[in-house]
Amino acid sequence: MRAKAVWGGAIALLVLVTAAAPAAAQDHTADVAAAIAQLNAAGVELHGACGAAKITNLVAWNLRPAFGLLRKAGGFRAVLRPDGTCESGGAETDTTREAGFAADYLIDRASFVGYDTLSDAGGSNGAHWTGPETDPGLVARNRLNVAEPLDPAPYLHTAAAPLPPAAPATPPIVVVPAAACDLGPIARSIDAIAATLAEHVRADGDAHASIAQNITDARAEARPAIEAFKALGGFTAKYVLPAIGGYLTARHFQ
Repeated sequence: MRAKAVWGGAIALLVLVTAAAPAAAQDHTADVAAAIAQLNAAGVELHGACGAAKITNLVAWNLRPAFGLLRKAGGFRAVLRPDGTCESGGAETDTTREAGFAADYLIDRASFVGYDTLSDAGGSNGAHWTGPETDPGLVARNRLNVAEPLDPAPYLHTAAAPLPPAAPATPPIVVVPAAACDLGPIARSIDAIAATLAEHVRADGDAHASIAQNITDARAEARPAIEAFKALGGFTAKYVLPAIGGYLTARHFQ
């Protein structure tokens, strides 16, 4: 009976311990890797503290309400805002003095223990999950500074998307109003060319007419001489040639 009571007490204690154990005690490295892949697919810049904070915030958002962020006023942090903008804090080159969030740390909202979510936070920002941190001082700090994750939609949806290929540039078409063009000089030049051409045509016609007239006049002047030559040829053939022939015949028979 006593043994049964001991075993019953042990089982009850085990149940209580199991129930009280943080729900986040399981390894969420795969959830961190999935968040990184989601942000890379959206084209979100993941370098530095802001890149780390965007990953950690997305993990907490995807696993809500189990986890919260750690508010942080100084040191290595990211000032992640609801509109998706972010500034890094803590480095010597940073100028922000605003409070922000731990870039690589999540708090189990049931137990307030903490977990590191990234390796080389602010550098390579690799998927990582270590913890829980159960130090009473850290747990007390976490309890006082736990914060709800921010909706990641603003920095997921405003990430720069690749621009489409630029269309080939076409030269602009310039339309000049008619009133802006003075066509008078061009019209006058055309008229002058037309007048010169007409003068050449007229002169060529006159030259052809003059040549034809000269031929006609020469024929008219030569006609009497031609008629006289024809008459002389007829006289010669009718009278002179027979006389010469008779003379030569008579001499042959002498």
